[in-house]
Amino acid sequence: MQPRRRDQVLQARGAPARKQMRERQVSGNPWQSVPRPLPVRVRYFRHETPLSYELRLASANHLSKNHLRSGSGLSPNERGFASRYPEKYIRYLELLGDLDGRVIDNHANPLVERPMCPRCSRDEEVRVRDPLSGYVCTKHAYWLRDGEVAHFQPTPEVIDAELRLRSLLADGRENILGTARYRLAEELALVSLTEEQLATRAEQLKTSLLPICLYPETVSFVDLLSQEHFLRAISLDYAVKSNRYRAIESLEFPGVSAQGRPRLFSRLKTFSDNLHW
Repeated sequence: MQPRRRDQVLQARGAPARKQMRERQVSGNPWQSVPRPLPVRVRYFRHETPLSYELRLASANHLSKNHLRSGSGLSPNERGFASRYPEKYIRYLELLGDLDGRVIDNHANPLVERPMCPRCSRDEEVRVRDPLSGYVCTKHAYWLRDGEVAHFQPTPEVIDAELRLRSLLADGRENILGTARYRLAEELALVSLTEEQLATRAEQLKTSLLPICLYPETVSFVDLLSQEHFLRAISLDYAVKSNRYRAIESLEFPGVSAQGRPRLFSRLKTFSDNLHW
């Protein structure tokens, strides 16, 4: 009688044959076998953050976030990541969600994280990082900033401001949303408008949310604060304050009322005093 081959013995004992094992393994993958997609699939939205997709996928399948991560093959220390997800975990999420290829974006600008328009996401709570958009959904007229998501009556001024900002970002301008410079642009917009102008804007937009009312002027100042000629003007002869102040007062700001100009110049002078070159 001839001796039985080793794989025949293993198969007889109930162990999977080598061919079956190879079919289950993933080449170059840290997991021993391909994880099966979860029963409930969740759509991935363009520019959605990995954390947002992870939470929605876990919730749809009645799992905790930690339970989802526990099967990833990551060590306990690796599972404590915050905003920067290990690439192998991104691939794991895509397999669990049965997504088509490598679609989850793990490299978007983390400064520009915001809620997604509720109309675009069909009222699901989705967070996105889109480095080429501001705070306005031009399709559904929603303001999209943390703690301030609101619908407004669209006007050409606000929609045009959003499109102008997207154009600036697409041209390679520094993305300043969420930074101190963007907050400065909002302050300049606020002091450049009178109370009457703000009241009129609020009535047109059907909202009392100040950042929406200031958006056209804010985007104008975002553009201005990104231009070299402006930064040179307000830093001119830095040691001589009077020269800087004269340069600031010679700047033209179309649309700024006579009442708003002194307050605007005062804020710019303070800004120039705080610059460190």
